[in-house]
Amino acid sequence: MKKLATIAFISASVILSAKTYAIIPNNTGQPGFYVSGFGGISYLQDQFYAGDNIGNRVSYKLGFNGGGRVGYKRGPWETALDSLFVANGGKNNAPRLNAIEYMLTAVHSFDLGIRWVPYAGLGAGALTWLPRGNKNITTFAYKTILGVGYQFNPNLRLFFEFNHIATSAGSFGSGATKRRAYYQNNLGNIGFTYFFSKNY
Repeated sequence: MKKLATIAFISASVILSAKTYAIIPNNTGQPGFYVSGFGGISYLQDQFYAGDNIGNRVSYKLGFNGGGRVGYKRGPWETALDSLFVANGGKNNAPRLNAIEYMLTAVHSFDLGIRWVPYAGLGAGALTWLPRGNKNITTFAYKTILGVGYQFNPNLRLFFEFNHIATSAGSFGSGATKRRAYYQNNLGNIGFTYFFSKNY
């Protein structure tokens, strides 16, 4: 009788474990909606403002950025609406150049069977330039995303992420003083993601 009870207990444990595994098929977060918040540093590459009659290169100081995203996870894929604010001061008395980015992103995470979750993805959307002393403009923008997360549990992830943002040409001024430039910024961020689903 004691042996039968032991066999029954082991069988129940195996069935429960199998059921849990079926609900949580990987270690990359729960399926469903999620939110993320992040912040860090920004390294804005030198901007060359080129025109028909003038051209000048401007360098920028190391800056900061912060933002968030709201998305949906299905399998290894996470799609989200992403928005962030970036600020960089100019060197040698050059004016500050801030920007607001808003994109649709798609990220693929890789299940290694451990709590560390590497991921990579792309984003596309728009970026509004906020140059001090000039009119704000909005251009097409895109970015690459590389990161690694640490999954504390199926609902909470800490992540470290690199973004490279680039844009189509932005135009400033008019007539003989009209200039064009391309925005390229490199972001290093740390943040948290919370997955809302609790079906485990």
